[in-house]
Amino acid sequence: FGLTWLLGVMFIGVWLAFAFLFKYSSASALLASAITPVIAYAIGRNDLLWPTIALALIIGITHRANIQRLLAGTESKINLSGKK
Repeated sequence: FGLTWLLGVMFIGVWLAFAFLFKYSSASALLASAITPVIAYAIGRNDLLWPTIALALIIGITHRANIQRLLAGTESKINLSGKK
């Protein structure tokens, strides 16, 4: 949202779609971050290409532990039912 509201809304939409599909918040954030530069380019915001790539890399680095848990199959899923 700090770069442009449209890109922020699209990021949230991608995150929600992946979250409902895969039930992993961290994977959804990683995928949405990776797709955001493509979306920036697609909507004609080439000026945001490098900032969104940088943010995607930063998010990837900060999610290293989550990536390891995803690969190991130990990452917790989003619980939409409210049950434990």
